[in-house]
Amino acid sequence: MRTCVLREQVDCGDPVLRAWLPTDAGMLVSVAADPLIALWNPFNPDLSVAGLEAAEAWCANRADWSDGGHASWAIALSERPGQAVGSVSLFQIEPDQACCQGGYWVSPGHRGRGVAWRGLQAAALFAFDRLDLHRVEIFHSVENEASCKTAERAGLLLEGTHRLSHRYGDGRYHDEHCHAVLETDYLAG
Repeated sequence: MRTCVLREQVDCGDPVLRAWLPTDAGMLVSVAADPLIALWNPFNPDLSVAGLEAAEAWCANRADWSDGGHASWAIALSERPGQAVGSVSLFQIEPDQACCQGGYWVSPGHRGRGVAWRGLQAAALFAFDRLDLHRVEIFHSVENEASCKTAERAGLLLEGTHRLSHRYGDGRYHDEHCHAVLETDYLAG
């Protein structure tokens, strides 16, 4: 299962996870206006309104891992590594508990191609191999069926439902599914 070359850039063939670059800002401004991104993964501030300067700051923040609280990558395809098509992050990294949460999104033109689940799987492998964690969790609205499929394809098991646990971009609280993978799951798989 451990076929990825794990370093700051995670190369698992396709997709490639790489650092966020200032040149990704234009894509972010465009993607922030997508209704599904705005609903399930809203940018703060709304980059579709805030513009390039705010998007460049967002990229710089995602590329800076110095506080140890997150590891974040742009998802790119191997034939165009300079063009970001999505995002995957590990955040709320808790070294004492050896766990973290993960999140992901993919631009509209690249959805449905397996980019998100392969990126999530590579990030989870990074968490186990490089961050010495033992558990990665994903939370998503039960209404976000695509995110549920992504988590399952990446090997994260559905563990339960958290009732009205998070307010999403529509301003409503949503029930959320919790998916998780343990390092031992990947070792066994």
